[in-house]
Amino acid sequence: MKRITVSVTTLACVFALAAAMSAAAAPRSGGGSTTKGSAKDWFLQTLLLVEDGANLYTDDRSGVIGRLEGALEGKDQHDIPAFANVNGSPGAVVLTHGAEWGVAAGQYLSDYRPSGSDRRVWTLAVTSNRPNASITLYWDGLNEITPKPEGGFTWQLNNASSALKTLRLVDLETGAVIPALGKKGVLNSYTFEMNGAGERLFRWVQGDVLPGDLVLSSASSLRAFSPLEPVVHSEAAPAAQGVASGLPAPPSVGTSAMPAEQPAPPTSVKLREK
Repeated sequence: MKRITVSVTTLACVFALAAAMSAAAAPRSGGGSTTKGSAKDWFLQTLLLVEDGANLYTDDRSGVIGRLEGALEGKDQHDIPAFANVNGSPGAVVLTHGAEWGVAAGQYLSDYRPSGSDRRVWTLAVTSNRPNASITLYWDGLNEITPKPEGGFTWQLNNASSALKTLRLVDLETGAVIPALGKKGVLNSYTFEMNGAGERLFRWVQGDVLPGDLVLSSASSLRAFSPLEPVVHSEAAPAAQGVASGLPAPPSVGTSAMPAEQPAPPTSVKLREK
């Protein structure tokens, strides 16, 4: 979490700085490859900007969703647990899992699902200790991943990817559905007010948004829990079974720079669908 004290009139410059800060979302090797990736293997990071009066905070440490050959529906080596409880920070985006993940339940920086293009759902929690803040969620686009024959991965930003066109962000409080890509081919973003709350729950949905995706009661909350003990509002599901493929970790968080062609994030905090 990085704090920036600045006049709101310089907000466009802050977004440019946030783009540079989001460099922590990719690994030290393989990034920016010109190798063609697959629409079935990809990652997308949800970034966050907190506006609290004259103070702006950005967070680029987490919020990575994706699909990858060898990943499991449950926890595997590609799902990175949160380094600490994020409650009490100015702002953070984490993936949450409840009883369906058994002893692995908790908050995660990244969540990869098996390779494919069929429907999948990820639950995210946005937390902030600034109850009157305005928060913008944005994303730089979708990176397609290609495994290397010798091991590891390369990836390339591709905002023309068919997978990006199938992703939708769902606000579980308002029911708003925001396509990742706008009608004019411009990346969307989403701004909301905390309105005195310390948490807001969302979902990323790949494919059609179904009525159950809008139900707040089936989401995992960050309220009053340790990293491995989230408050879960749904019926317990069987713990996921399986063994990870043994592939090296794919792009996740806290490593190195995104490809040089990474586009700048939105230039206004009050953003609407393009």
